[in-house]
Amino acid sequence: MMAGPPSRRASATERRAPSSGTSVWNAAVASVGGFISFHMRVNIKMGFALVAAHGVAVAVVRIAAAPLWGRAVDRLGARPVLVLCSFGVTVVPVIWMLPTPDQLWPIVLEALIAGVLWGGHGIASVDLSVALAPRCGRPFYLAAFATAGGPWVRCRLRPGGAAGLAPAGAVSPTRVQLDRDPRL
Repeated sequence: MMAGPPSRRASATERRAPSSGTSVWNAAVASVGGFISFHMRVNIKMGFALVAAHGVAVAVVRIAAAPLWGRAVDRLGARPVLVLCSFGVTVVPVIWMLPTPDQLWPIVLEALIAGVLWGGHGIASVDLSVALAPRCGRPFYLAAFATAGGPWVRCRLRPGGAAGLAPAGAVSPTRVQLDRDPRL
């Protein structure tokens, strides 16, 4: 996965950077993640089967794109790929403003873009974590990198979901009005 050993040992600050970056990134992603499920079900009126099919489509595209991203990381390095995919993924929430119950084709576009970019993001972030972790104690560092974002995800999922539950008159970037749903 790695193109070769780093030319020098990573400093303690460089080893901490992925865990703090992961924490901030996971907080930002979780804010949107808690909202998207509500958006698909309530605003776009998608059934559970379509929501599940969307998840499967994203996963299949990630798997298909993985070998290409692996070669890109080997040739270019993890950091450029991670930067490209991170900036690219920021476009995905904008795509969610396009679909309507009568016009679902933007979701196919979103599944393709998200699958490709999240595939590259995952491969590059793991490769970067492996490259920065010292050989001695590497399992501990990799576990710390992987765990760093967990508490942030938990803290941000609820507010993201709550944005979808905003009362009908509240200022919200969404059209979600669950307070009028008789099933709740």
